[in-house]
Amino acid sequence: MKNPFQYGGVVGEDAFCDRQTELADLLRAMQNSERLFLFSERRMGKTSLVRLALARLPRDEHLAAYVDLWPTDSEKSFVTATARALTEATATRPERMLDAAKALFPQLSPVLTLDEAGKPELRFGLESTDVVYGVVDPEGS
Repeated sequence: MKNPFQYGGVVGEDAFCDRQTELADLLRAMQNSERLFLFSERRMGKTSLVRLALARLPRDEHLAAYVDLWPTDSEKSFVTATARALTEATATRPERMLDAAKALFPQLSPVLTLDEAGKPELRFGLESTDVVYGVVDPEGS
């Protein structure tokens, strides 16, 4: 018999077993803008459960964005990850994605490319804004 449990990545709804209560609690918390802490040991399906709940939120009532903070190690990578997730959540076509990124995050410079599979990929870079501060001598010397 094949093992019905999948490990090593995000899984779909068909891979869940008896998680209806947790899914309902998570959806209720999301719809009511409540804080909810989801914790368990590693590899128990937390990310998959959150992504499933986000996918089930009514799109006409909620903007669902998933931000993976695990790989962020600085303020810059945090801002970039958040900007990418929000932009991808607000846009459906590549052109709209780029426009949304420019409008939402004007201080970031978005670049839209295609990956090997032809899927749009959005990257952000911080524009360098060099500010020069001067000291004014009131006596003119």
